[in-house]
Amino acid sequence: LTPNGKIDRQALPKVDSIQSALNAVYKQPQSEIERAIAEIWQNVLQVDRVGLTDNFFDLGGQSLLMIRVHSLLKDKLAVDISLMDLFRYPTVASLAEYIKLAATGDRSNSDLKIDNAINKNRVDAGKDRLMLRRKKRRI
Repeated sequence: LTPNGKIDRQALPKVDSIQSALNAVYKQPQSEIERAIAEIWQNVLQVDRVGLTDNFFDLGGQSLLMIRVHSLLKDKLAVDISLMDLFRYPTVASLAEYIKLAATGDRSNSDLKIDNAINKNRVDAGKDRLMLRRKKRRI
């Protein structure tokens, strides 16, 4: 930040250096599902290549683009996964593995742990909001 509290654009890293750092650990998608996911991400994010371990959000993705990816995945792979699953599995490898497991109906214990943690966070957030409302009423 500048002394005025604004973003110091000159201090930000160059975009080329960020892209070269992302490409340094490139692993080519192998399976048909991995290649399909990578192709969809390339088209939506308008990047040259997407590797197996690339993170959707590190490549410039955001929630509105994720909705587009969700639609394209449903059309191309004929899978019924939730939008939340796309956020939960942001790499090509993790998403492809989840899609394989979802297609066979085999959900691993790690997926159940993730679901339980998300639900616990929702409950805790609800309790916090309730406590905040009660404190405001007392004041």
